[in-house]
Amino acid sequence: MSNQLDFVQSPVYVSVNDELVYSTDTEDYGGTPTAISQTAINLTTGKDVTANIITGTPTASGDIITWATVSGFIYSQMYGILLQFTCGDNTFMRRLVIKCNLNG
Repeated sequence: MSNQLDFVQSPVYVSVNDELVYSTDTEDYGGTPTAISQTAINLTTGKDVTANIITGTPTASGDIITWATVSGFIYSQMYGILLQFTCGDNTFMRRLVIKCNLNG
């Protein structure tokens, strides 16, 4: 099951003022996640916006990954947030699609 892409509650509709923090239980993937990374792409423009909308870094406690905070959305833009992690010998990816449809 290497490089499996799972969609998380997508799409999520947000306002420009929202801040999101998600968690992922990795028990079904083998647990004890390592090599955790989180990136963001503006799907409307195709640009990497990791530095603009992700604050902090994702963390793991046991089998649970707490995603870094995502905020700073631009009205009428769509985003793809990608969480990548390793459990055992396999690398997994989870993607969250966000649509900012409220201006305030």
